[in-house]
Order: sequence, then structure tokens, then C-alpha cells
Amino acid sequence: MRKVTIISDGRFASDEATIKDVLDQFSFVKELDADVQLVTDKLYRILPEGSNYTTPDHRIEFEGPTVFDYEPEFLESLKDSEVIIAHYSAVNKKMMDAIPGLKMIGIMRSGTENVEMDAAKEKGIIVCNSPGRVSEPVADYTVSLILAFHRCITKKDMVITKDFNRTFPKNPKLIKDMTIGLVGFGIIGRKVAQRLSGFGCRLLAYDPFINKEAAEKMGVEAVSLEQLLKESDCVTMHARYMEETKDMIGKEQFAMMKPDAFIVNTARSRLINEEAMLEALQNHQIRGAALDVYDEEPLPLDSKFFELDNVILSPHIAGTAGDWTRLTIAAMQEEVERYLKGEALKFQVNK
Repeated sequence: MRKVTIISDGRFASDEATIKDVLDQFSFVKELDADVQLVTDKLYRILPEGSNYTTPDHRIEFEGPTVFDYEPEFLESLKDSEVIIAHYSAVNKKMMDAIPGLKMIGIMRSGTENVEMDAAKEKGIIVCNSPGRVSEPVADYTVSLILAFHRCITKKDMVITKDFNRTFPKNPKLIKDMTIGLVGFGIIGRKVAQRLSGFGCRLLAYDPFINKEAAEKMGVEAVSLEQLLKESDCVTMHARYMEETKDMIGKEQFAMMKPDAFIVNTARSRLINEEAMLEALQNHQIRGAALDVYDEEPLPLDSKFFELDNVILSPHIAGTAGDWTRLTIAAMQEEVERYLKGEALKFQVNK
């Protein structure tokens, strides 16, 4: 019988009730002549002694999946799988070598940084992701940060400031009079644009793969990155992280921005060169930043960001709203069903 194996990384499906719920949600595979099991990757969450990383997820971001190892018993439990589904656990060549019949890897997140893609390509293994799994909460949170920063809401919180006066550093523009630039116009970028369109502001988007006609129907102008940076009052990041997008916003790009513009990042920290951003913020080269992602997480208490008066800092929580476990599973359920039925896949990333 064909076998689908779901890998728990110690955070996803970490207790008996959640494990049962996850298995119940994938019980449909039995109607397609397949079996389903869930196994736990116990080594994933163990960081090496002296590690500079505070979480294994952060280690994945910086070092990739090749540095991770597995217990022999864990690999033994995977060996008969045709499909494996993982959340953050590393899926590298060592794992693939241990599963001779592996045909599909499903990743329950939009990024595939935890998969050794070259090894999958070499072995002809399909890799699918779950784009947009937390797009709704991230889009909501992004707009919240834009409004909170622009209207100085956190600076005027009585609990924080103990000062309930009505003064502002500067009378802010109306939202409808702002130009907001979206760097990246995928699922989340489009949902942010939909939410902002109700304010009547001018919307710009930069994305090498943008569908200009579709963007225009949403009232969004497709422009170059340079034009977006020069004309936007707020720049919000929604690009996918890859080698080509690393440090896409650096010293040169901050120099293009308006002095009263601010930047928002709920995507990936390394899209922005953190050192260049700190310099721009310290020198008040730009108005400020609202950030949910950082090169080091959790943000160390001695971080220079805490010394700044022109930032909003939140601890990588943009996607944590609603039932994230079910959101994580939903897209992958449909993809696994399509695979087992021999239908065309919707979210294959290595066609």
C-alpha cells in the first residue's frame, strides 16, 4: 500500500490531541488506497553546542537543510514512504537516500528553505509548497503596522508613555493621500493591496513576475524598484527570500527613499540588509521602520534596534492568528489528493 508520512518537527503536531487531529485531516488518503502515519523528528529542535542560533528554524534560514542529521530509528520509519509532508524539519539528501520509493515532498509553508532542492531534482522527486497558508493574518498584520507607525499609535499608548497629550512629532498625511509601495506582489502582496485599496491611497508594486493587467484591475501600478522607492511614503516587503533577493534593499536603496518615508517588513529579514537599515534609521535618513523579522531571532536584548525611537518592533508574530495548524494543513491536503489521483499539481515548485 502507498504510504504518506507526516513529519512533526516538535512544534507542529507536538501533542497527542494535535497529532490525532492532523491524522484525522489526512484520513482521506485511505479512500485512495494509501496509508498515513505521523512520526517525530526528535533531533530537529536540538541545536549544536555553542550554536549562535536561538531556534532551529533560524538555523534552517541561514545554513540550509544539509547540516541536519536524523536518528536511525526515525529514518527507518520513513523508508516505505511515497510521500512525505514536513513543516520546518530539514529534508536533505540523507533523508531522501533513506527513502528509495520517495516520489513527492510536501512542505507545509510557502518557503522551501528546508529542502535540499538539488538533491530532489537529481532524484526526480516532486517538491510542493503551501503558498499563502498564513496570508490572511500576515496581510492583516502588515496593514496594522502601516497604520500604527504612520499614526504614531504605539507612541501615544498611555500605558507605554504615561503621557496622554495630543501632540504629534508631525501632522501625518491622510492615508488616501499616501503612496504605498509593495515589494513583491504574490499572494500576500495582493491581499495587502486589497486591504489598502479601501483607503483610496496610490498603490505601486514591484515584482519581476507581476501580471501587469491583473495589477491594474486591482488599481495597482506595476513599476521598477527604483521608482517605487523614490515615490513611496511607505515601502512594505512581500518578496520571497532566495539568493537573488538577498539584500535587495541596502544602502543604495535607502538613499533613494524619501526622508519622511518608512519601511515595513513582515516577510524575511534578509530581504533587507540589516546593517544598512540600522544606519539609515540611526541617521534619520528615513522616517523609520516597522519590523516583525530580524537576522537574529528572538531579537537580542542588546540589539541596537532597542536604542532607536523611530521603530516598531514585534517578535515575528504576523502569521499567528486563527487556527494556524489547520491553515498549514489545508493547502497540502488538496495537493496530496491531486498527487494520489494522478492529477496535475497546483503547487509544484520544481517543475
